[in-house]
Order: sequence, then C-alpha cells, then structure tokens
Amino acid sequence: MFGRINQKEKFLYVIAFLASIPTLLSTNIKEKIDQGKVKPQDSELFIRANVGSGNNTINLLEGKTSKEIGVSNIDGQILNSDRYFVIDAVTVNYGIAASATSPKAVDFSTTLPLALKNANLVIKQDNEVIINLPVAAINDAKATDERYRVLAAFALLRDQKTIEITIEFPSGSDLAPGAGNSGFVEVLLKGMETYIKR
Repeated sequence: MFGRINQKEKFLYVIAFLASIPTLLSTNIKEKIDQGKVKPQDSELFIRANVGSGNNTINLLEGKTSKEIGVSNIDGQILNSDRYFVIDAVTVNYGIAASATSPKAVDFSTTLPLALKNANLVIKQDNEVIINLPVAAINDAKATDERYRVLAAFALLRDQKTIEITIEFPSGSDLAPGAGNSGFVEVLLKGMETYIKR
C-alpha cells in the first residue's frame, strides 16, 4: 500500500487511522493528535534470533530485556510510552551460522528451508493476535512487493503492551542447518511510528 503513495499521503493515512481508534491510544497521544503535534515517520522494527532446528513454537522476543543494535530495536518486549507503530508490510529472512553466533553477525540471505516456509508468523500484543500469516505467503510476495508482504490493512502495535513475535513450526519440523549450526530468523516490520513534535 505505502509503496504507491507519497510521503504526505502516508502521513495523512496514518494520522486518520490513529484518530479513528481513540480507545486504543493514551490520553497524551490523543491530545497531541488533536493539537497536530504527532508526526508519523517511516520506520522499521526488526528482531533477529536463533531458532535452532525449528521444531517448535519460538517467541523471538523471549528473554529480551532491552534494545540491542543489530539484534532488535524493540524495547525488550514493549514499545515505550507514546511510541505507536503502524505496520504496513512484513518480511521474513533466514540465515545459517554456528550455534553460538550472535544474530547480529548472521547473513540473512539464505533461501528459506521448507520447514520455515511451512511455518506461521504470529504477532500478538496483550494476548490479541495482530498478524497471523503463513511464512510461505510472506516469502512468495517478495517477488512483487519489494521484499515485503504488503498487508491488506494496517496492524497496530501499541505502547507499553507486551509484544510476542513467534514462529510456529509444524510438528516434527527440522531446518537441518547441519552439525554445530543453527537456523536464524530475521523478522522485519515496515511502517510508520509516532513521534511527538516539540
């Protein structure tokens, strides 16, 4: 959706979307929207994590307590106060490296293995499902949507609510990354996030 409209239109779409859901917003951000002090800016949330052999459901944010350059730009498992993120597109990438490798040192350009293609990407916040897509559908869209699966509607991540980003592998799956190696997954969420003008 965003790929075919200009920056000003993006801004207006996101402001209109946020204004249409006041019950999901903090009092402060609602007031700032009314005052014209909220500025949505292009952004991208990401998480990179070791998923091992890929034989269960893995929460990529589990155990994360803060942002780490190259690993995640999410504040642990939440977005800070008044930081709202409107997701427009999503992609999943894969890499293989020695099991002890930090996710920030992995090259995520390996073709997705069958076990990952047959998995689901599920994003929840406050126990509500925000996104639930087959990884294969995300991967297939890369050929036409500039590396991303463009969503049919906006998905909202709110401030100060726990976020879960999970990969649900089919029972008995095996990524088969090879002895001593692990599979690593990168999830990128593209969209716009709120900044408050001074």
